[in-house]
Amino acid sequence: VWGNLGDAYACVSGRKSDADAAYRHAVQLGQDRLAVNANDGETLSVVALYEAKLGNKTKALENIHKAMRLAPGSRKVQWEAALIYELAGQRDHALKALQAAIHGGQPLDEVRGEPALANLRTDPRYQQLIAPR
Repeated sequence: VWGNLGDAYACVSGRKSDADAAYRHAVQLGQDRLAVNANDGETLSVVALYEAKLGNKTKALENIHKAMRLAPGSRKVQWEAALIYELAGQRDHALKALQAAIHGGQPLDEVRGEPALANLRTDPRYQQLIAPR
């Protein structure tokens, strides 16, 4: 919920500090859950995503790599990996993770509407991924 609040604030001009505060709270709540189960790859991927949205790219990448090892078949982890890689400027990795997420069942409406993928949408490889089959 706190991460969603951060996303909402991030869409409103002049509310970046509110977005960052919400993301920090979401990270803390995720870390509290990880203190109970450090092997929860999906929770770790959420923490990684909010770290990326806070600009902590190194920490986000470390966490998403670990999350992918912990939950290699998780569509959710692959989706968040795609967002993190794109936010971190690693387009090739973002596309690979996005492909895995889509093949795992990630709804294309969510892919098409995700603000973090705005720049990725100009890449012809993205267009190939979401083309009707």
